[in-house]
Amino acid sequence: MKESRFERFSTLIESSLKSMNRLKGTFMEAYNLSATHARCLTALLRRQALTQNELADYLGIDRSQISRILKDTIAEGLIASTSDSTYKKSYYLTEAGQNSAKLLESTILKINNYVSGDLPEEDVEVFYRALETITFGLRDATQHFSTPEQMLQD
Repeated sequence: MKESRFERFSTLIESSLKSMNRLKGTFMEAYNLSATHARCLTALLRRQALTQNELADYLGIDRSQISRILKDTIAEGLIASTSDSTYKKSYYLTEAGQNSAKLLESTILKINNYVSGDLPEEDVEVFYRALETITFGLRDATQHFSTPEQMLQD
């Protein structure tokens, strides 16, 4: 039986994510933090300041996990909050967090260039456009096929 594109896609994406998380995790070992912490730092570098809910939505991570990540990164002096109040508290990178996130971003760019190899830039752009289309399509599919009955309909 021929492997479906969906299964091939799933396998390739999962393998890629595992490798990316290992690489980010290696970088974050210096802070005793994980790859998920790295995603939080780079998100705040791009977005400046976010509430816990905004950060969870932006990264697609459970709010309770974001809470643990924020606690860890605050303890490491990488992230601070705008106030002690829990209502609409925003989180932002400290100077140390900005430096770490910028170094992480440059390391990720170096890795991107390494893994892209000799691919022409046009091909890389086509790949990312296709990946975005598939990602948004999958997100829509979770709504369209939200029950087993919807999946079985013609």
